[in-house]
Amino acid sequence: MYDIAVAHSVSPYVSAYPWTPGAGFGAKYADPATLPTGTGYGVAFSSFYLPISKPASIAPRVAMMQ
Repeated sequence: MYDIAVAHSVSPYVSAYPWTPGAGFGAKYADPATLPTGTGYGVAFSSFYLPISKPASIAPRVAMMQ
């Protein structure tokens, strides 16, 4: 199974879903307790299963989520 994340221009600004080849998307992961701020311009995963990052249009400019 893999994870796929998408940045948005409206809240919650980022959404993540599990993905299984041959089966497709699973249910959306729950939003974090503290939502990131600002329009999302992308999402990046770490190769070490650390938090994902999302650049934003307003402070704090980068949000880290796990």
